[in-house]
Amino acid sequence: MGEISAHALTLLITVPGVRRARIESIHVPYHAAISRMLDDRQHQGRATVLVSLHSFTPILNGSARPWDVGILYWRGRTDFALGLRDALARQTGIVVGDNVPYAMDETDYTVPYHAFSRALPYVEIEVKQSLIGDPQGQAVWAARLGTAAREALDRIAL
Repeated sequence: MGEISAHALTLLITVPGVRRARIESIHVPYHAAISRMLDDRQHQGRATVLVSLHSFTPILNGSARPWDVGILYWRGRTDFALGLRDALARQTGIVVGDNVPYAMDETDYTVPYHAFSRALPYVEIEVKQSLIGDPQGQAVWAARLGTAAREALDRIAL
C-alpha cells in the first residue's frame, strides 16, 4: 500500500462529513469493543493489563531516532510500564526509550480512556518500524516483548 498524500490526509482529518464517518465507522466500534472486553474481564474477576502496541518511523523530519523501542506511560498504574521498560533495558543489544519517541499526555486516547478510569496497569509500546518490517523481525520482537512482559508481570500486584 502506498503512502497517503498530504491532501488526502487533510481531507480525512478536516472534512466534517468524512471525519464524522470515520469516527462512527472505526473509532467508536473499536473503543466500544475494548470497553466491553475490559468490563467483561472485570466482572469475571480476571486480572488485566492494557497493552497498546504501535510502531514509529526510524527517521522523522530528517533526524534519526536512536531508540529500538519506546515505553510510554503517564498517570495511574505505571508499575507495569516501568517494569517492562526496565526488563527491556536488561536485554542486550537494544536501545530502550523512556517516554520516547512520544510522551503520553492528554492528547492520547486509548490508555487514558480505558486504563486510567479502571485503575488498570498499562503500557504503550512503540517499536521502530525498520525492526519489524518482516516476519523474522516480528518474531524477534514478539519474543523480546513477551519475555519482558512476563518479567514485568512478576514484579507487580494485579
